[in-house]
Amino acid sequence: MLKNLSVCKFTVLVCLLWMPAMKATAQFSAGITAGFTLSQPDKAPGVIYSEYLPAGGFAAGFSFQYNLDARLAIYAEPGVFQKNISYRRTKNYSATWEKNSNTYLQLPVMLQYRYPLGKKLDAFAQAGAYAGWWAFKSKKGAIPNIYDLTDGTAPDGTPSSYFRMAEYSENNAFESKKDQRFDFGAVGGIGANWLYKDGYRLSVEIRYSYSLNSYQKEYMENQQLHSHRTAAVMIGWMKDL
Repeated sequence: MLKNLSVCKFTVLVCLLWMPAMKATAQFSAGITAGFTLSQPDKAPGVIYSEYLPAGGFAAGFSFQYNLDARLAIYAEPGVFQKNISYRRTKNYSATWEKNSNTYLQLPVMLQYRYPLGKKLDAFAQAGAYAGWWAFKSKKGAIPNIYDLTDGTAPDGTPSSYFRMAEYSENNAFESKKDQRFDFGAVGGIGANWLYKDGYRLSVEIRYSYSLNSYQKEYMENQQLHSHRTAAVMIGWMKDL
């Protein structure tokens, strides 16, 4: 009887000591993030005298973190994420260009590992997967206007004729036959947290996402499918709840 009572007391004592530790390590945090993205398709355009260039965009979202212990956490960040595409012709077609703005609703979920660098600073690395939906798109660019032929002079002084460039800017409607709007892939990043006040912290992160499917559907023979490759610099603010 006394032995059982002692065991019960010991169990209660362990639970009482464990509960504050659980509260300290297994807690939620929430905040906001914003950043700059740089995206480029994984392959060349497949058209002679043409190339893709890195294209800038923006990202913003809400951040949620659940701390599993002092160093491990689960991190999620629903928000908007741009994966823009910049295309241009080269050589004799060098004045022709196009930029496509592609905005996704995206949810990355990652496992985060933190390493303390001091009382108020720690480094972290995180990796996981994301799923997204292509929500908006638009494009702008310049092409030769075949109805506007102008006479001029070539660099060597000989007479020459050329087409004036016509610029355009428009919002695009999605084409169910061509556009693959669902996107998923792998994502990871490294960064640092600064605890500037108890329960409040700022973060900076370099992140890279690798799409595992194409943003195009296969709608013709011998089609070359392209996927997004996107780097981002993210700045965040988070509060412990």
